[in-house]
Amino acid sequence: MISLKNTKFFALKSVEFRRYFSSQSCFQTYPYKLFKLDQRPASKVSCTKDELLKYYQQMQTIRKMENLIGNLYSELMGKSSGNVHGKGGSMHMYEEHFYGGNGIVGAQVPLGGGIALAMKHRKQKNVCFALYGDGAANQGQVFETMNMAKLWKLPIVFVCENNGFGMGTSAERSSASTDYYTRGDYIPGLWVDAMDVLTVREATKFCKEWCNSGNGPLVMELHTYRYVGHSVSDPGTSYRKREEVEAVRKAHDPIRRLKEHLITSNSATQDEVKKIDKGIQQEIDQALEIVSNDPDLPKEGVYCDIYSNTNPQLVRGVTFDESIVQPYTTTSQLLQKLGRQLRH
Repeated sequence: MISLKNTKFFALKSVEFRRYFSSQSCFQTYPYKLFKLDQRPASKVSCTKDELLKYYQQMQTIRKMENLIGNLYSELMGKSSGNVHGKGGSMHMYEEHFYGGNGIVGAQVPLGGGIALAMKHRKQKNVCFALYGDGAANQGQVFETMNMAKLWKLPIVFVCENNGFGMGTSAERSSASTDYYTRGDYIPGLWVDAMDVLTVREATKFCKEWCNSGNGPLVMELHTYRYVGHSVSDPGTSYRKREEVEAVRKAHDPIRRLKEHLITSNSATQDEVKKIDKGIQQEIDQALEIVSNDPDLPKEGVYCDIYSNTNPQLVRGVTFDESIVQPYTTTSQLLQKLGRQLRH
């Protein structure tokens, strides 16, 4: 159980700012923790009004790498208009420069190492951000990738999203050390309060510049919180109290904090924020309405995108159309039927 009293992550902190242009404001970021680093992200960040409004809209609309919200919903509903034509769902959602998740816990991290190796081989000034949770942080393949990344000075940031629980198991019960930003050992690390948008922005910029300067990999721990369960089968309240969840949401919610930045810095009024909220809800409702009428993936699509030279669509010598699907029955019914046939 996470204690609200003893954890720095939940400590309240006043955000100071000053206006020095009519359309720009300066904010104080939340403190960082460093491991084997003699540099740190900026402690003050400037934002224009347009930037703040953009962040506020995007956080509520839940986009991935600028992907259209309709495509995300289409993919989740198995529609052919999804970004991978309804085959990936939430686990295998891909887009240009976004390489999705993996059905094996932590297996996306070695993939990230390979992407970083390709970037270095091609002399591209890009950085790969490999994301995993505190639950996957103990997987051997994560440490294997860290070793290779350090040996070859790969441009990769290992991002551990620490929300305190791996499914329903607290980090303290599963990890001998919960300072995940120090887990790289020979790789420098950075701890970030991920409940503040601008703090995360500055940390991400710092990590990218670090890797692009030829310093090799970096570990970034994003200390965050999960309001809901791990999945639909997890109510999220059997291992923590509802009061704890509501307390965090009320005091530390990233969207709420960003809204306070907007209003307190005079970048937007209460009415303007309400108008944005209404527009976002309309966008989501319209996307859902359109997606619900999109066509499903045709059965022929099941055989596509497997190999570059896909074989004829045969399964045990017959095509999909020729195969006979037996009506639903139980094993006992099938045995009874066979028994009657034998008796006759």
